[in-house]
Amino acid sequence: WNSPWHKPLYFLFGDRSVAPRSPTDIGLSTDQFFEGFGMAVMRTGFDSLNDTTLLVLAPPYKLQGHSWDPWTAIPTGFTVDKYGPLAIKQMGYIRGDIGYSFRNNFMRFTDPLTTPSPGFPSVGMAQVPKDVRLYTPGSPWDLGGMKRRVFDSNYSYLYMDYTKYYDSARVALYTRQFAYFKPDSNQESDYIVILDRTQTTRPDIIKRWALNMAYNPQINGQESPVREGKWEYANADQIIISNNVNPDPYNNISHGGHGRLFVKSLLPEQKKIVKVGGPGHEFEDDAGNWVGDLDMPYLKEAGAFYTGTYYTDVVALGNNTNENFLHVLQTADANLVSQMTPAVRVDGDTMVGAYIQDDKQGYKVAMFSRTEANQIQATYTVAPTTVNIVHLIADLAPNFTYNVYQGGAKIASKLVGSAGTLSFTSQGAGTFQVTQGAPNLPPVVTVLANPTSGIMPLAV
Repeated sequence: WNSPWHKPLYFLFGDRSVAPRSPTDIGLSTDQFFEGFGMAVMRTGFDSLNDTTLLVLAPPYKLQGHSWDPWTAIPTGFTVDKYGPLAIKQMGYIRGDIGYSFRNNFMRFTDPLTTPSPGFPSVGMAQVPKDVRLYTPGSPWDLGGMKRRVFDSNYSYLYMDYTKYYDSARVALYTRQFAYFKPDSNQESDYIVILDRTQTTRPDIIKRWALNMAYNPQINGQESPVREGKWEYANADQIIISNNVNPDPYNNISHGGHGRLFVKSLLPEQKKIVKVGGPGHEFEDDAGNWVGDLDMPYLKEAGAFYTGTYYTDVVALGNNTNENFLHVLQTADANLVSQMTPAVRVDGDTMVGAYIQDDKQGYKVAMFSRTEANQIQATYTVAPTTVNIVHLIADLAPNFTYNVYQGGAKIASKLVGSAGTLSFTSQGAGTFQVTQGAPNLPPVVTVLANPTSGIMPLAV
């Protein structure tokens, strides 16, 4: 507390006369966006291990805060916590030139003609500006980052552009969208639909959807060992992450977690799932080299529960320049839930999405444009049911009114704002059509000015 580094902390938090108040006490919103940092935090509450925290990071600018590898200073990807950590950002303790082991739960692009790597630029970043006003679109520090967001009572929506986070020689486009359906209570499941649109400069560049976890995940499909610490799964489309391993095998502590995260892979159609990790393989780079000498002491102290010892990759097998990845994530109590709620892909004419069929919490549909282009209409069909369905349609051309039809009958007319999203509830399923109507024009203001004296009219 006597060092220069600690004095600001003491100034902020050291006054014992200030009575602490919880976020709930002060009425803090469970959804927050930190613009400069490009960080969205969505929670179900603050007071319980049962509460969900979904953290998504997409800084708009390069923010270098230290002298080591520049990319370690750019937080990206996402984490999911419920009943303890489930989707973990690896690399929280490492120091040094370790950009090659950067694992924060987003796409990795590997060039088969070079030593395997995630596809981040190998060059350092431009000198950090001393004037924050220099952080402008098109500047040397511009990254894109989080572009659109909606925090609504029925859903949360995020759109990020990660293209500039990667080597332009490999990646021509990478955007990600989140549709988050928050439960009514922290005892229920969260549903998160993630669409990743990718375009590489060559079709043979390998596209990998990465996810990190504490303990050994379950993966369906046919398992084939590749080497010690690495397995491949053919005809696989589901990953199950659980954190109820007690005691932790690395520090012999029972952390009390009892969470489960189901991950359903709906796209790409041609894929395999790869798993890496376990004793002696907790920290590997993309080439399979051990890079964990600095991390192992922290793993033994904190345990796998917080640090992570496995990762998985959903690998596209189609030799395509453009590839979409579509995943549904469901949180659950590992003590109570062993099977994922049914979630299937919905193929529309201009959009693709997911149909979640939860008999207790309600049915949900999330639809996204197949391309980066905003759409002016979409038609899709979901399997018959008599229950109500909540629909979220993203990637619509903004600032227009849209008409919604079910089975040819108009059921809603809604204005789509700048984020390009539309939400409605239908009674039952069927074929749905969303069509663009009138633009949202600013109101016309008419001003009459009659002079109180004189004969010259006033022009307005």
